[in-house]
Amino acid sequence: MSNLFKKVSNNMFFLQSFMEQMGVSVIITDLNFKIIYVNKATEDLFGYSKKEFIDSKPYLLHYGDDCNDIQMDLNKKISDGELWQGRMKNRRKDGKIIFVEITAFPFINEKNEISAYIGFQKDVTERVKIENKYYDIFKNAPRLITLVYEDGTLKDCNDRIDILGYTKEEVIGKHISIFFSNISKEEAFNTLDDLFSNSKKGVDKEYVMIKKTGEEIDISIKSADTIDEEGQKYKLCFIADITKQKNAERNLIKTALDLKCSNEELEQFAYIASHDLQEPLRAVSSYCQLLKEKEYGRVDEESKKFFDYIINSSFRMKTLIKELLDYSRVGRRDKPFEKIYLQELLSEVLNDFDVLIRDLKAEIIIESEMPYIIAVRFRIKQLLYNIISNSLKFRGAEPPIIRIGCCEDSSNDDCWLFYIKDNGIGIDSEYYDRIFGVFKRLYSRDEYPGTGIGLALCKRIVETHGGKIWVESEHGRGTYMYFTIAKSLEVVED
Repeated sequence: MSNLFKKVSNNMFFLQSFMEQMGVSVIITDLNFKIIYVNKATEDLFGYSKKEFIDSKPYLLHYGDDCNDIQMDLNKKISDGELWQGRMKNRRKDGKIIFVEITAFPFINEKNEISAYIGFQKDVTERVKIENKYYDIFKNAPRLITLVYEDGTLKDCNDRIDILGYTKEEVIGKHISIFFSNISKEEAFNTLDDLFSNSKKGVDKEYVMIKKTGEEIDISIKSADTIDEEGQKYKLCFIADITKQKNAERNLIKTALDLKCSNEELEQFAYIASHDLQEPLRAVSSYCQLLKEKEYGRVDEESKKFFDYIINSSFRMKTLIKELLDYSRVGRRDKPFEKIYLQELLSEVLNDFDVLIRDLKAEIIIESEMPYIIAVRFRIKQLLYNIISNSLKFRGAEPPIIRIGCCEDSSNDDCWLFYIKDNGIGIDSEYYDRIFGVFKRLYSRDEYPGTGIGLALCKRIVETHGGKIWVESEHGRGTYMYFTIAKSLEVVED
């Protein structure tokens, strides 16, 4: 630039005309930094007239404590014939403080001597406001934010570097490998570069960093590529300490595995216990029956009652063990999962109840076409059988009316929603959860026979088919039983 002004300095009229047309502020000073020329853009920028500039003392626009050091650095460089670039805080005539970006250099005359200094000023006040705003966000962000150059050098970071046990002064200018253990600089940055490869998608990547104390912490990183004012590429990284979350996840996984093992052990225990109990129970029942046949006619009425109690209790125990054994077997080990036309399966279940339906003068209304599902056939049949059986059992004074239907589940597109509604005696809301528990009965065995396992079995069947089951009811106003089944269920091997 100085060579340009050297060439045109013989034609001052041309030079002045050129500068007057410029949209950027131009200030020329003598070697003592007294202003000798300003263009029209300078008047507009600072609010002073040309005459006020020419008549002023040096450093008319000087403002702020830091301007002393900046001005000294500027003066030294251009006095030594060097170009100076920087930013300075100035004051306009109306008192408004503005920030200007300055490029200043010596003016070389035809004798190759420095005869003046020239500076170009650009108003960057709005940019500074934005930078300050984002700097406040940067400084006070809840996450650690780092700026990392392509070579792995840390350009800057905010105060949240304390999550790694460092201060800003300890890490700025250092290589990011200080945050890793037993990894070279190249390996550390290559690893992070691979992690940052999804930065454009805004994906959080998880990693392990080493604190100053040597302690490992889990972190998540979200990054973006950017460029600084000098055109250097760097990564803007948002880093969060997720150690607590990861520990919680690890504990949850461990708990889930422990529960899975525990459940498997309980299932195995229930199966073995139920299976092994059947043989002695069969013997007790058989010998009681034989004893009754042999002695029934020779004992009094009270003894006959005792025989009946023993035999009936044995029968109930046998039924209970059978259902408990069945309950313990429910799971994804059930095979085969197959495509089932639920309309046909429902017809089979209703045929099983045909005599009872006619005796009770019950009305069964199928309100929609049943879909195809992927399921274990006999388990879904058990599900429908138990719910319909309850609707027929827990009936009111009027003949039972049972409505059965299916629709899309509005809360989950991946499931079918089924319902079985009746006009029976209903259930108080306080018992909604209780009825799905094993052996949880609301009525005595004399009022309504049963083992108390039926709905618990239903709940387990539904859950192993990717769904859930719930009830809506009022005492004396019927029961609405709802359950969902996954539309597309993959068979999972235990």
